[in-house]
Amino acid sequence: MVPKVLVGCPTADLKEYCLVPYVERLKELTYEILIFFLLTIL
Repeated sequence: MVPKVLVGCPTADLKEYCLVPYVERLKELTYEILIFFLLTIL
């Protein structure tokens, strides 16, 4: 059984400039079972 991997990232409006490139890189990960969690702090 392949273990799951959780990739988490707190975000804030001050870091909005790098969020899209970060998500694009996450999509390039090739691990079999990935879970993404992005928490936006307003």
